[in-house]
Amino acid sequence: MAPGGPGALQIGQLPEPVLEAIFAKCDLQTRSNCRPLLEAIFAKCDLQTRAGVLPLVCRAFHGLLAGPNAVVWPSLEFHADISTQGGLQHARSFLAWLAAHGSLLRTLHLDLWNNGHTPQADDGVAQLGSQLESSLATLCSCEFLRMRWGGLQLRVGEWVQQAAGLTCMALSAHEMTVSTAMASLTSLGHLELSTVSDMGPMLLPGSLPPSITRLCIVPAPVRFPPALPPDMNGIMPAELPDQLLALPLVYLDVSESLFQGPHLSACLPRLTRLTSLAFDKCELTDGIPSQLSLLTNLRILSFDGCMRHHHQEDSWTALSTLTRLVSLSLSNSELYQVPAAVLNLPLLRHVYLEHNELRDLPGGQWWSRLHVLSLDWEPLLRSGHALLASAPHLRRLALGSHLIHTHAGDAVPPLASADAVLQALKEHPALREVLLVARSGMMSAGPTVVVLEVLLRMASLRPTLSVRPIEHDTFFVEEPPPDDSEAALEQAAS
Repeated sequence: MAPGGPGALQIGQLPEPVLEAIFAKCDLQTRSNCRPLLEAIFAKCDLQTRAGVLPLVCRAFHGLLAGPNAVVWPSLEFHADISTQGGLQHARSFLAWLAAHGSLLRTLHLDLWNNGHTPQADDGVAQLGSQLESSLATLCSCEFLRMRWGGLQLRVGEWVQQAAGLTCMALSAHEMTVSTAMASLTSLGHLELSTVSDMGPMLLPGSLPPSITRLCIVPAPVRFPPALPPDMNGIMPAELPDQLLALPLVYLDVSESLFQGPHLSACLPRLTRLTSLAFDKCELTDGIPSQLSLLTNLRILSFDGCMRHHHQEDSWTALSTLTRLVSLSLSNSELYQVPAAVLNLPLLRHVYLEHNELRDLPGGQWWSRLHVLSLDWEPLLRSGHALLASAPHLRRLALGSHLIHTHAGDAVPPLASADAVLQALKEHPALREVLLVARSGMMSAGPTVVVLEVLLRMASLRPTLSVRPIEHDTFFVEEPPPDDSEAALEQAAS
């Protein structure tokens, strides 16, 4: 049947479900480039033969994938559980394909994990590791690489020299050694290195390229060989090497590390360019060093789960000079009150306080600046609902622990407080989202009647209010977009 004849499929009348199934992994440019081919095929089919079109299309794509320009999708994701024989064979097949076509990739997400098991010496996994290195050496055009390796050791060696175009790389493994070969990546600006091992990645001298401005290294590396014996828990203190401190960093994440006071005090004065800093789940043996006050360019600072047992008021005085902070997390820090230094920060708009021991919240001007606030149910029920009206710009409210403390003699908030909370949420002019933050593995008592009452009625308050649960691991501290009022306040702060 000629194109345009009776019953022919015209452009714009193609069966979209079929197209969506074929192009589920395509980017927009690939869709636009390949659509004329599909339209030409469909144009030759009447309605009676439509059922046979999909095999023809699949055959056409098989021909493309077998040809010299086999990578139709410049962005790929691959996942395999290498702890199973089936996953191991699947990974071998993909790496063989990658070795032939990796030079055409721009973005690669490669997850060769072992389902969280402790890796054992295994010839099959060792051979896969060698195959992995040879396949990665073909990524000469790759700009973004995210990889998780489930073998005993990930060696960032000679293969990385071939990926000279990388601007962003994120590597995760049980143990990791980074060689001087990585220093050749002069376009690399964002680097993430994480290990299951408490030793952190082993950075050989001269391994970090000077182009890095954003670095996540979790946990921070220990000195090797260790300068000090491990503490009573077997954890060795981290030491930030000179090559790291010499980088022009604006972002640094050294979460899940143990830092001793003298070392951290010596490092912070060399990190004054930082605009973002994360100490999540860190152990600071001597609390917050006073040298933190030198980091006056900071806009984002996170102590999530860090300052447990260091919640004295004077521990937070270093924050008072950080007048450019717009986002601050003190979650899961055993706080009994909001530090006074926090309340006076002039640009602070995102404050994270959930999973603490707070029973009430202080009033004041800091409410008028809030756009995002996380807290527990108890301070919301006892005083927070009355203060929400003081935060006219609040657009997101996150709620953590629903534990209500009664050991101090206070009764559980009455059921009437549920009505007060619901009314405050319903009438709030800017609030668009309520998040229920869950921390896996954290023991907590069941919700009280008043909490259940709010939960049951919250979702139906108004159609413009979104209410949804979220895992804490996906609840990230974020930087708010700048606005005119912030520019004026920052100028005044300067």
